[in-house]
Amino acid sequence: MSRLVKIALLAGFASSQMTYAQCPEGGGFVSVNTNGNPGGMISWGAELGYQRVGEQTVTVPYIGEGTYVCRGASLADDVAVLSRSYIGNDVLLAKGVMVGEDVRLDEGVIINSGSVVSNNVKIGSKTFVGSNSLIAKGAQVGQAVSIGAFVKIGEYAVVEDSARIENYVHVPPNSIVEAGEVRM
Repeated sequence: MSRLVKIALLAGFASSQMTYAQCPEGGGFVSVNTNGNPGGMISWGAELGYQRVGEQTVTVPYIGEGTYVCRGASLADDVAVLSRSYIGNDVLLAKGVMVGEDVRLDEGVIINSGSVVSNNVKIGSKTFVGSNSLIAKGAQVGQAVSIGAFVKIGEYAVVEDSARIENYVHVPPNSIVEAGEVRM
């Protein structure tokens, strides 16, 4: 029952699917991860998924120390966001997404299930990342980019604004996908 109490400390109210994390206007609070350690700051209106199995087992997203989750962001129950990352307004992280350290996800980014965003990555606003994709260390992804399923963006690659990368494409390390370009 202790884990449920910790969740209640985070939540304003809960539905059968989501816990709605709320804090005073302009403020925040420290989340409690499933391991009981303090995590990052959660903004008013962020949604944290959870699952309940019986009375004792609760799974919540892991939010690392120094990470900020902004208003309207939605994180599924088994998402992990490591330390010093920034999750912008209205970001959606689906089931099984892993976000590394020092990552910035700007407003409206959607990352589908099973995808991994490695350390030191920046993804611009309104970008879509398909299921089971990998954005490798140091990559920079612009605004309004569409990345298909099972895509690998190599280390330190740059994907410029409005580019489109189809399913199963591998973008080599240190390469540039130009604005508006389509990779198939």
